[in-house]
Amino acid sequence: MRFPITEALHREVEAKLGCPLVISYGLSEATCTSTLNPPMARRIGSVGRVLPGQTVQLRAADSTMTDAPDVEGEICIGGPNLMTGYLGAADATSRTVTDGWLRTGDLGRFDDDGYLYVTGRIKDVIIRVGENLPSLLIESVIVAAGNVSACCVVGRADRDLGEVPVAFVVPKDLTAMDAARVQDAVRKRLSRIYVPHDVLFVDSLPETAVGKVDRKTLAARLAAGLYDYSKAAI
Repeated sequence: MRFPITEALHREVEAKLGCPLVISYGLSEATCTSTLNPPMARRIGSVGRVLPGQTVQLRAADSTMTDAPDVEGEICIGGPNLMTGYLGAADATSRTVTDGWLRTGDLGRFDDDGYLYVTGRIKDVIIRVGENLPSLLIESVIVAAGNVSACCVVGRADRDLGEVPVAFVVPKDLTAMDAARVQDAVRKRLSRIYVPHDVLFVDSLPETAVGKVDRKTLAARLAAGLYDYSKAAI
């Protein structure tokens, strides 16, 4: 799969189906599957280890390639399994494949045992006073806190901080949920800068034509002032 499910959803699916759920990661441009969680040695939250014959490394902030543990970077795939290019789209090919590496646009990190964790998308990073805050990381913490059907975190422009995170939450039971609880859940797991400045409770999240959450639409609506909210102190 291209995008990881949250740990909470992973466990919910397994409980519903009554069998282990094995997660893999890959792109069609790199022959579909590049990592796989070993069925007998799964690590929930990870997309597994690099498959034999595949090459996966991370493009770090200084543009060097690495597979060292606990270094976050853009997931890149190399090797003879890569596509030769997009048909009739040389410009798109040159932007996607550079120096023999397919740039996925996904952020990730390896652990000490070579398991890969997808931490977000480059385009979905909120930049707060020079700090990169992956939306996926904040969303995972909010969903894991319970009583949340769906969540999406986007950035809102801020005069002093550049961008601040705002969480859109679809609660299972609104009477048992408030903004302070969501913020406290993030504060307990992550540092203060990750705490959403605002939490907006909605009935549903907009989706793209292929069923993915439409972050651009949420961010545009937020920027246009289409949502009413009271700023919460943090």
